[in-house]
Amino acid sequence: MAQAKSNSVQISQRNLQIKNFETFLPVEEEPDQYYGATLASTRPLFPDHLFVALDMSQDFWVQIQSIFGIAHIVKIGKSPAVVPTLLVTELMQRCDRKGLMRPVKPQRPVDQVTTTRIPFANFMAEVESTAPDRRVCLLKNRITAPYHIVASGNHLHLV
Repeated sequence: MAQAKSNSVQISQRNLQIKNFETFLPVEEEPDQYYGATLASTRPLFPDHLFVALDMSQDFWVQIQSIFGIAHIVKIGKSPAVVPTLLVTELMQRCDRKGLMRPVKPQRPVDQVTTTRIPFANFMAEVESTAPDRRVCLLKNRITAPYHIVASGNHLHLV
């Protein structure tokens, strides 16, 4: 794993790929408010960090520190930190080809989820039912009475 200089993770990734290093940068969609409008933007899942595939039997990792945009290699002691392959593989399976994290789809009623879209960002609810068009009916219990919300399944995360 490499740490990029502040706000230089895309530049770092491009420069590593030019030098034939295999990289992986998982990103997630995040709603942004801009002059009252809600815009979808992306941000790295691990801010200013990206995964770099390395052959640990070689000392190629030293070259990475000299690549423009890289602040340093994440280390444990004097050697690079090794991220378990299974963890990276599972992250890659959750992403599309561009590295955008696909949301976990609620499969059944009673799943607890949070929403990712404004105006209900970080809103916790229970899945009441799902429709074939990937719309999900949510049930939110309030102190006074429960109420229902319909949301896109793409904007929900399991709790």
